[in-house]
Amino acid sequence: MSTHTAGPWFVTTDHTGKVATVYADSEGARVCTFLGAVLRNLGPDSIAANARLIAAAPDLLDALIELVAISNKNCVGPWLQARAAISKATGVPA
Repeated sequence: MSTHTAGPWFVTTDHTGKVATVYADSEGARVCTFLGAVLRNLGPDSIAANARLIAAAPDLLDALIELVAISNKNCVGPWLQARAAISKATGVPA
């Protein structure tokens, strides 16, 4: 398993809103770029929303790991979903 680029991540957009880039603040490295023309002609709002979701990924993962660690395992459905999401993000079996 390799580790993801540490957060926080942030988003920049070009002047048209058709290109959004997610950068890792900790390293200044580009994580990904969304190109509206390539992504089925998505509009600027969808491109920005998708980029924000990607940029939030490290924070969401950290929060989810903490919640699972302190959660009541009697909430089986949500707890299993959270464990599955962590496994998907980290590559470590649940």
